[in-house]
Amino acid sequence: NEVGDVGGFQVAELLQKNSMLRVLHLNNCCLGTESLVAIATALHTNKSLQILALSRPLCPPLSAELADHFGRMLSVNHMISDLDLSKSGMVDRGLQLLACGLLRAAGASKLSALRLACNKLRLEDGECISAMRELLGSPDCPLTVLDLGSNRLGNDGAAVLAELIQGNSTLVEV
Repeated sequence: NEVGDVGGFQVAELLQKNSMLRVLHLNNCCLGTESLVAIATALHTNKSLQILALSRPLCPPLSAELADHFGRMLSVNHMISDLDLSKSGMVDRGLQLLACGLLRAAGASKLSALRLACNKLRLEDGECISAMRELLGSPDCPLTVLDLGSNRLGNDGAAVLAELIQGNSTLVEV
């Protein structure tokens, strides 16, 4: 379904008004950056949505700016429990920004599942590794599922991931 930006803006408007919607699947809808920013912004105040699936949302890859909007949303929206940004072209900087958003939530976040499969994550960037180390090492880490499948981790990234999750007490699925 090519919802596009017009449909994406309508979804953002719906999220500002609707207090009943719990699950929203917008996978493979060719949403543009502007409408995804609008959706992330609407979720700053939406207190009902629990599951947001945006797998393969864009025609172009997810930018760091857009990841920052979702990171800021995660810092204030404490209802989202499952976020799927798979197949969005995310790189390490985007993961860092999401981790920082969860850290700013200071234990109030209910995000238990973060799905980032089929992206361009490598776990090579020092700032990304540091943010993930802080998040996954925190006793307030809300994550029970971290899906990094089919990324570009390679042997080095897999070793970093193993180190990151070694002291984590919340993850049950990686």
